[in-house]
Amino acid sequence: MLYALGSNSNGQLGIGTYEDVSEAKPCIVECDENDPPGMPIKISAGGSHTLLLFDSGILFSAGNNQHGQAGVKPRANLSSSSPDSDTNFTEITFPTELPKVKLCSTTWEASIIITLDDEVYSFGSGPNGELGTGLNNSSNLGRLPRIPPPDETIVNIASGIKHTVVVLSNGDVYGWGDGRKGQLGEPAEIVRAPRKINGAKYIRRATCGAAFTYLVGDPVEGRHIVLGSNKWGVRVHSPTYMRGWIGIGSNWNGIMALTSSGELVTWGRNDRGQLGPSGTARHDVSQLALGSEHTVVLTREGK
Repeated sequence: MLYALGSNSNGQLGIGTYEDVSEAKPCIVECDENDPPGMPIKISAGGSHTLLLFDSGILFSAGNNQHGQAGVKPRANLSSSSPDSDTNFTEITFPTELPKVKLCSTTWEASIIITLDDEVYSFGSGPNGELGTGLNNSSNLGRLPRIPPPDETIVNIASGIKHTVVVLSNGDVYGWGDGRKGQLGEPAEIVRAPRKINGAKYIRRATCGAAFTYLVGDPVEGRHIVLGSNKWGVRVHSPTYMRGWIGIGSNWNGIMALTSSGELVTWGRNDRGQLGPSGTARHDVSQLALGSEHTVVLTREGK
């Protein structure tokens, strides 16, 4: 069972209403009971829409679809009376020839998907290059220029408010969108099609804040990079190394890393407790998830 809580003015929680909730409510996933989509493997939240990816490669969404960011859906499948939003999770309709989805991500008003054969597609709003399709800013499903070179695959994707990066199996990183703070490398500018981030090598995983990108390499070596805005010290306050990491995440202006010992290493904005205890703290954490200004962690005891 999937549960959600928080802001819900556009139905983005997928609980069947537009009401904000402070207690977890069960999400409604509209599907054939005799042919369920499988187990959820990824949830990605944009400004007011949410993607829900299943292990079958089928993608559902809920919430605001004013700019097409929640995907194309037959009108008969929509649970809401509003033409621009859906309060339940319903399946996104893709062309029949499109392979199944393996990864997904969201900017504020756009969605990006990566198929099993490493094709990259986007839909929604892209005034600052968020769609990555060049000068084409159509809200419809669009294919990005081929990113992985031969014999390489895309292993990770992360998005901020207006930019996206993907990590390749060889450790290279490509990005597109609003790079005016340097979050997509140099030159610092709007990047409307995938561009390789020079200097980012042997990267394993990425996470994006509002105007920065955090990249980590081999956890044994502990090399890591923060690109972009230094607001709230996300660059200057980063540790020299990040050894032993097993998970990373970011708020709009803060970064959190989880180590194999269960420690949380945090830096950046924490004036409202959005990163929890400052500095390095032992919490026996097993998983973490970060929103714009809040963090949720799961302990090894299941709490």
